Amino acid sequence: MNVKLKIIIGISVVILLGLIIYALFYLPKNELSNIQQNTFTIKDIQGKDIKVVDFVSSAVINFDNVPVLESNDRYTIQYDTKNNVFQIHLGITDAKDLNDYRNEAEIFLIKKLNISIEQLCTLPIVETVFDNGIVVLPVYNYGAVNCSK
Repeated sequence: MNVKLKIIIGISVVILLGLIIYALFYLPKNELSNIQQNTFTIKDIQGKDIKVVDFVSSAVINFDNVPVLESNDRYTIQYDTKNNVFQIHLGITDAKDLNDYRNEAEIFLIKKLNISIEQLCTLPIVETVFDNGIVVLPVYNYGAVNCSK
């Protein structure tokens, strides 16, 4: 066999082995970290278990020791671990924004927990609007807005 051919075959085998090792040891770590997330169960309003992605370990813990899943100008979502209740506080300043903010917050919660809208509808959720003296709205609502459609 020609020496040049042996060298080319040897280099090809080394490159192929390198690609296989890379695929086995580096790609799965990146890919599986997105797929295999830690999960646990929480109770719905009927006491049934719902499997959710671990949202507590990535949450900011506030001064009341309550996990805050998200906080921005439009809404704050937190989870009362003692009472098993999600609290969505809407930061609206105009009544016309109510449903948009609620919908946005609920979609965030669906994605964060990796649940369906049907499962969202069974979760204990309290949605509140802070009394800002400008918008006259119900102070609280039990359940998600997407479930009343």
